[in-house]
Amino acid sequence: MNALAIEAEGLVKQYRGRTGTVDAVRGVDLSVAAGEVFGFLGPNGAGKSTTVRMLTTLLTITSGTARVAGIDVTADPDTVRRRIGVALQEAGLDSRQTGRELIVLQARLFGSSAAEAEQRAEELLELVELTDAADRRIKGYSGGMKRRLDLASALVHRPEVLFLDEPTTGLDPASRLGVWDEVRRINQRGTTVFLTTQYLEEADQLCERLAIIERRPHRPLRHAGVAEEGAARAAWAARRRPRPDAGRGVPRRHRTHPRTRGRRRPGGASMSALVQTELLGRRAIRESLRTPEALAPTLFIPVFFLVVNFGQAGDIFPSDSTPFLFGQTYAAFQLPSSLLLAASFGSAALYLVEDIEGGYFDKLRAAPVSRSALVLGRLIAEGLKTAVLTVALIIIALPFGVSIASGPLGFVLLLVLTSLWAMVFAGFMQLIALKTRSAAATNSGGLVFFPLLFLTPNFVPRELLTRPMEIAATFNPVTYVMEALRALILQELQWDVLARGFGVVAAFGALMLFLNIRLVRRYD
Repeated sequence: MNALAIEAEGLVKQYRGRTGTVDAVRGVDLSVAAGEVFGFLGPNGAGKSTTVRMLTTLLTITSGTARVAGIDVTADPDTVRRRIGVALQEAGLDSRQTGRELIVLQARLFGSSAAEAEQRAEELLELVELTDAADRRIKGYSGGMKRRLDLASALVHRPEVLFLDEPTTGLDPASRLGVWDEVRRINQRGTTVFLTTQYLEEADQLCERLAIIERRPHRPLRHAGVAEEGAARAAWAARRRPRPDAGRGVPRRHRTHPRTRGRRRPGGASMSALVQTELLGRRAIRESLRTPEALAPTLFIPVFFLVVNFGQAGDIFPSDSTPFLFGQTYAAFQLPSSLLLAASFGSAALYLVEDIEGGYFDKLRAAPVSRSALVLGRLIAEGLKTAVLTVALIIIALPFGVSIASGPLGFVLLLVLTSLWAMVFAGFMQLIALKTRSAAATNSGGLVFFPLLFLTPNFVPRELLTRPMEIAATFNPVTYVMEALRALILQELQWDVLARGFGVVAAFGALMLFLNIRLVRRYD
């Protein structure tokens, strides 16, 4: 390990506001020795969390330099992610997973095999005293349990440097003492700990050295540097003016023996983006299966449209005298609309917003996970879910006189095309989620599909539409997907129609994938 675990010089983070540039952090210098617990103190809004997020690659650095575990944060962020563990201010957990599932997934993403991940999960759950709760859903954990699990997830790869951003904020006194004990144990195993806190007693109990960062009205951000310990504590105490009884009953830390050094792998191993995509896709599928209430509307609404439209117009377009039905019922003509509805009612983007709001998305970004895997895992899971829904819709449509005229190959192509469209539209919704980070905005974005659906040859073929509607349908990409699905149901394989449908999906799919990955990489 490098003699210095963390080096930073002139760190600056700026944001563009409506009234100009805003300095979130200005001119922070840090020097943290390997193996120590280093305290980073300051009030709310001073820039502690922003500094941590820059050092852990979660925020881009506007100017200045930083090295963590001897690696340049800007030049080689992926290697930095393999060397560090991160527990942010909000415990970044997925409430639908169990504690064991979360730790195992995190270990796998850092390169452990399945067997190694299971073994490491057992070790860490025992370390943070959560073995009895390991197979319970995280949403049922207390605040202290969640914080301890968050710490455990940051240790799966035995990091050289552990970043803890206000780890005890909001915890009761007993839970706070428990977290302090965990931090001491982690440090005694040889891990450098960078701890941000507002609490003097916390720094006094845990930290060997500290730095103070402060923002005063009408003054630039001031970084005190690594102050002499006694003077820094006195200065911070004077500013914070703690109550006379603050810290009573809290034992001081006494180190009567040298810190033991545990054996450690130098960070996580590399893992292919393909395997990471599979792992994140499995997690997304499990997420959907554990929220069946979100799946019900995805099936009910398309079935409702199919039944209502067939009931209203089935007699108007009898199968034996309507050429564009090719001998089938009007339900077969309407089925593609229902398939597209099902494919466009996915919940992947809303789950992504939950991850963003809950901090789990940042946990994944702080791991050495391919940005393409972060995007594709959810999209592929959405495609697989849509394939199952497509089969269900076809089975439901059979009593209405629907059959797949293009045969077994056509059936497979129908599943593939519907699933690919689901991935395309989920990609569009994820763009909104990544940009707005709002569930309300993401839900509103889904309404875009309804005008697109009704500006297609939804009720009759394109050539029977009025001229204005025909022009609108011709310029609507959804038209070509619908016509391809309809051809697979009503006719033998029509390769020219299929080429147009698959071409639209391929073009928009490539665009959505590019924009999603670009936005994740630039996520700040």
